[in-house]
Amino acid sequence: MATTTPLNAKSKLAGPGASLKITPSNSPILRPGTRSPSKTSHQSSLSLQTVIGTTTTTPNGFSSHDQSRTFALCAGSAAVLAKLDDDDNISQRFFRARPSATSVNPSTSFYNQSTPPATPDPRSRSLSHIRSNPHLNISNGSPSSETGDTGSPRGWSSRERIKAVTSVSISPNGRFLAVGETGYNPRVLMFSTATDALPDVPLSILNEHTFGVRSLAFSPDSQYLATLGNPNDGFLFIWMINLKSGSAKLHSANKCTSTIKDMCWVGRSLVT
Repeated sequence: MATTTPLNAKSKLAGPGASLKITPSNSPILRPGTRSPSKTSHQSSLSLQTVIGTTTTTPNGFSSHDQSRTFALCAGSAAVLAKLDDDDNISQRFFRARPSATSVNPSTSFYNQSTPPATPDPRSRSLSHIRSNPHLNISNGSPSSETGDTGSPRGWSSRERIKAVTSVSISPNGRFLAVGETGYNPRVLMFSTATDALPDVPLSILNEHTFGVRSLAFSPDSQYLATLGNPNDGFLFIWMINLKSGSAKLHSANKCTSTIKDMCWVGRSLVT
């Protein structure tokens, strides 16, 4: 009788079902995670079909467009625009522009500064000689063909090396692809996504940022493009986009007083 008295008192304090709590908490009988076969039958799984190489390290280096079944990503010094067909097969196009490339729509700098003098490059004199020679042919103006024709061991100068791509954005109407560069004096290149458009000739080239482009964002109506520089750049620009020609005109600018990691549009309002 003496051994049953503490048990009765404990059961009265614990109430109904107290006998289940005498099992230690670390018992494998009560460990969570065990599921019945009926629940696991309703779970879906993902299967890997294709692997595409990318150099992006942030969400700013990836963009998608549902209507056209396309997505864009960074791949070194180029932006990749991939398209899915009805059978989920992927076709890729690579967009990049030489440092000396000109855009279809020329743009004027917001600061109205003259172009700083550049160091003389012997390649320019060699190219003028090649263009005047009717027996030589330069295909597509590619840097590899120019370097091979000149025979110069120096190749491109440091000013002419293509910068790495850090951010991409597809416009909501699916007609434009904006590409941001890294490094000193980066560019924002806006290309046409049309199938017959040249992937190395931008519609517009924006040169206002001074050090790295962190993020790009189109407004829902595709009429505005926001470009955000790295913390060392510290500027946020908003550009007005001509939906017919793809030309860009600076709408407003703002000096960032704090670090901005991302931004998005809500109607005509930009949230950072």
